[in-house]
Amino acid sequence: MNKIHYPNIEIGKLQSVLSLFNYYTGIEVCLLNESAEICEEIGKNKTLNKRIENNLPDPDVFIKARIDALSECARLGEIYDFLCDYKLNFLIYPINTTKAVSGGIMAGPFYRYEEIKKNPDELLKEIPILDEKSIEKARQLLYYLMGDVISGYKEIMLVNQKRIMHQTRISKALENYNFGGYHDSKDYPFESERILLKTIRSSDLDESKKVFNDFILELRDFTNNDIQLFKNYSIQLCGTIAHFVIQKGAESRKLLKMTEALVASINKTDSIDEITFILSDNLEIFTNALYHTEDKSNRIIRDVSEYIALHYSEDISLITVAQKVNLNPSYLSRLFNQVTKMSFKDYLNKIRIDESLRLLSYSDHSILDVAISCGFNDQSYYSRVFKKIMGITPRQFREESTK
Repeated sequence: MNKIHYPNIEIGKLQSVLSLFNYYTGIEVCLLNESAEICEEIGKNKTLNKRIENNLPDPDVFIKARIDALSECARLGEIYDFLCDYKLNFLIYPINTTKAVSGGIMAGPFYRYEEIKKNPDELLKEIPILDEKSIEKARQLLYYLMGDVISGYKEIMLVNQKRIMHQTRISKALENYNFGGYHDSKDYPFESERILLKTIRSSDLDESKKVFNDFILELRDFTNNDIQLFKNYSIQLCGTIAHFVIQKGAESRKLLKMTEALVASINKTDSIDEITFILSDNLEIFTNALYHTEDKSNRIIRDVSEYIALHYSEDISLITVAQKVNLNPSYLSRLFNQVTKMSFKDYLNKIRIDESLRLLSYSDHSILDVAISCGFNDQSYYSRVFKKIMGITPRQFREESTK
């Protein structure tokens, strides 16, 4: 087994996050070292990529493709996709340090629907087929999940802005993920799903079960009672609910472990009725998890934090946000200081600066464009706030991050 070492990354947490990615997308995941050697595979077929490598006419072609892709994605600072023999596609996410490439995450293989639809008999049955929309959503999900791991997010207070921002985006990626790949998304019961989340938020178990039953009937109709499609969308629902509840303040470690166990139970059965029973039986756990986190002050600040995470790039202020949550601005200011130990203005600036770090690191936008994209009206003010928080200027940070 090849050795792997990712500085400042908890391998256990990384494995857990990638297991969730595999659950939600069906795509196998590999940990690569700095030489692009496969060190560990995560997923149902834990030897799939090694078998592919060993059975290719020239295994060195697959190895070289990984090396080139890892080098390219490290240079670009973003997820890179590449094609190997037999029309096998892969995504690679770079693991960078300030000095060198420590390795990468390889998601794949998968077939692109447009590439293989004319010759379906030549396919390996254990490899998923994805259309372009599904591939893009998988890329998004991997980006947000890995951003969470690499940034070193720990178990923290529910008011911590970084966790709220990432969980919001993860939730969006999960909610949007289309496992079937070939269905018109307008037929999926999104409205029933939205109402279900709303009733879970209210911690009303009886009402949640009523809405859940309606959702299941619509999901059966949408999937035409196809067990694999129903199973895939049920797993998607687990992820959507779990991250929704975490986003609203529930303790994440226990819920993610519970979700993993729930997904494992769903994967083990081939009965739609049994899956329905499993989901219904676990609704109470989700609603209780949220109920026990509900404190009025925290709830208000959580709603404000969530609003800021979604609208930080706009012209928002204490007054406009207070209007959104129907509170007196002075009261909101005092409450914000009390709960977060930060002023509203400092919190908003921190959110905007955190987001600008990604743009400075992974895009070639001008510093002015970065400032405007993150909600600052002019570059001068942005640079002053940036230096106050980071200790260096945006230009210095970009130069350091590209070394």
